[in-house]
Amino acid sequence: MNSEPQNYCPYPFTQLTTTPTGRWKLCCSSSEAFGAISDFSGEAQPIIRENSPQKFWNGEYLNWVREKHLKREPIKECAACLLYEKNGAESYRQRALKEFGVVSQPLKTPISLDLKLGNKCNAACLFCDPSSSSRVLKEWQDIGWDQQVPFDSGLTGVVNQDLFSVDYDWAESPDFWSELLKASQNLKNLKFTGGEPLINSYMVKYLDHLVENDYAKNIRLQTTTNGIVVPEKFLKILPRFREVQLNFSVDGFGKQNEYIRHPTKWEPWLKNIHRVMNSVPENVELYFQHSISAYSVFGLSDYFRWMWPYKRFRFHLFKVFHPRFQRTELLTVTEKKQVAEQLTQLLLELSTQVTCERDTYLLREIEGIRGFIASEEDWSFMKPQLRSYLQTLDRHRKVSLRDAMPQAADSIGL
Repeated sequence: MNSEPQNYCPYPFTQLTTTPTGRWKLCCSSSEAFGAISDFSGEAQPIIRENSPQKFWNGEYLNWVREKHLKREPIKECAACLLYEKNGAESYRQRALKEFGVVSQPLKTPISLDLKLGNKCNAACLFCDPSSSSRVLKEWQDIGWDQQVPFDSGLTGVVNQDLFSVDYDWAESPDFWSELLKASQNLKNLKFTGGEPLINSYMVKYLDHLVENDYAKNIRLQTTTNGIVVPEKFLKILPRFREVQLNFSVDGFGKQNEYIRHPTKWEPWLKNIHRVMNSVPENVELYFQHSISAYSVFGLSDYFRWMWPYKRFRFHLFKVFHPRFQRTELLTVTEKKQVAEQLTQLLLELSTQVTCERDTYLLREIEGIRGFIASEEDWSFMKPQLRSYLQTLDRHRKVSLRDAMPQAADSIGL
């Protein structure tokens, strides 16, 4: 949109974000494109145990970010969103502008929280690292990657041996919850992401507190889940919130999702999807959330064909930035043309089946994906790193990339 303010995002004025490693962060997408970098002279991601929500909210870093945004000066932390927008895809910044508009002054307390409460998770996704999954942490230890990590930057920042000594139970602190409740009085938006929030007892307890304190009725609740476990207790509390958005992470159709989001099983997962779809009230928005990588990109057409009939579900599409050797830039020029041609054919096919606004929006997003893939640099020299990584995981997990994604296996050389 031409009317959008350049280099401005309302998140620094409205939202607090935690990392699973127990630090405050600007937002879940900040620094995603190029790692945990900042031109701020101090600590950009302070430790939560040493900094209350209010201390970080009123601290030097957020005030520095706010000043840059008000001056419309770009900062490194926001590079991922700018890259999305450059290639025609919708960014977190644009979604935030739709949600909050332009906010020029920080509020007394945040009206939005994005919480990642440690790394407890029941899945081990291919692009994940120990900071976001306890299952990945255990797997890496079994393989020996706790001694020599397979990549150096992940979902929440730097990946190194320090991740194996992090206190991932930081959210058990009564002081944290006490301070968080004080900062929750004016909440309008609450987000939970991974680890896996629906197996995290702290999340449900916090939701109960919000209901008991009569805050829930004013809050839009957003939860991202892998969908392996969806407790009835969680579903029953949803009507107490003003609005609810449930995001189900799914990175392909059938075997592809099972491979990428190991050890997910497609049929039980799909059964959970239908159970939720048929039981939640109308104030619950449902989304499919897909991560586009050097391997999942080959299944995009099959994935979109599968999800097309699920009209109750909207969607989010994300590009994998870390680890770097899983980015779509690894495709050769020829492979990028092949994927672009597949998406072009898909657009022609689906454009005759539009029945609602969601369909039109999805077609636009597919066009954006086709655009950024076709225009990317050639990083195919990094394929040996991805091949070695997947070979090791395949042996350990007793699975096969070729069985799940033959075209990706041809590309990577497995």
